[in-house]
Amino acid sequence: PPPNMCVQHLYPHANLHTSRPLECVTLARADLRGASLPGIVLDGLSLRGALLDAADLSGASLQSVDARGASFAGAKMSKVILQRAHLDGASFAGASLHNADLSSTTLHGANFSGADLAFAKLTMITEGRGIIFDGAVLEGASFTDSSLDNASFVRASLRKASMEDMRLSHARFVGCDYSGISLADSWLTHAQLSGEVLDGANLDHARLMHANLTGASLVNTVLTEGQLQHAVAVGADFTGAALNIADFYDASLQSARFVGAKLTDASFAGAALSGADFTRVIDLEKARFPNATGVAVGLPPFPARAPSPRPPAPPLLPPPLPPPPLPPPLPPRQPPSPPPP
Repeated sequence: PPPNMCVQHLYPHANLHTSRPLECVTLARADLRGASLPGIVLDGLSLRGALLDAADLSGASLQSVDARGASFAGAKMSKVILQRAHLDGASFAGASLHNADLSSTTLHGANFSGADLAFAKLTMITEGRGIIFDGAVLEGASFTDSSLDNASFVRASLRKASMEDMRLSHARFVGCDYSGISLADSWLTHAQLSGEVLDGANLDHARLMHANLTGASLVNTVLTEGQLQHAVAVGADFTGAALNIADFYDASLQSARFVGAKLTDASFAGAALSGADFTRVIDLEKARFPNATGVAVGLPPFPARAPSPRPPAPPLLPPPLPPPPLPPPLPPRQPPSPPPP
């Protein structure tokens, strides 16, 4: 392709937003690998498909850029401003985005594997399906009011991350550090949290319907008014958890531990509780267990479910009445008498 006319105008702290040369139209597919451009202003420009691997963009302003499919792998991007940028399919693998602002961006399928996003701002992201955060450092990052369905967090550091009012449906969490995390009011429906250690996490009002919490540790977590209908939490540990008004309707809780948990107004309607341990729970008398099944430690035996009564047979109808008799045939019509002579 012909050389990009914008490249010659790129230098640290240059402002191509307010003083862009006429010949500088786009940076799409530009090769800027390793470029040193700290503090540059590229607001509104197209970087679609551009290569910025290992570039220095520290403190740069890239607001409203179109960087779909661009590569920022290994780039230095601390304190970069990417507000309202279009970053679908972009790669930030191994990039340093410490204190970066990615609020209101579009991030479908973006890759942040191994990136440093400590204290970054990723709020108000409404289009962020399928983002990869595997191995990323997200300590102190803010995700409030964002939608990151189908995201992947494998061995990510989420220490003190604020993930409140989020949508994380079908998200996958494996081997993450959740120390001090807040997931209050977040939607984690169908999320994969099997075996995760969420001890002390804030899950107040979290929606975990159909979530997989098999073998997870939720010791001393706050799950007040948590929604865990149909969740699978076999062998999960809720020791000391605050489960006030939590709803475990039809959940699979075999061998789960609730030792010392607070169950004020919690509901276990229809839950499977075989082998679950409710020793020393608080406010057990205020919890509800209608139609729960299984033998649990610390709970009285549940009454056996009575078989559903057979519906009564419909009443026999009386035999149909015979048809009414036919009326007698009319007499034959007499011909008229002849007139007198």
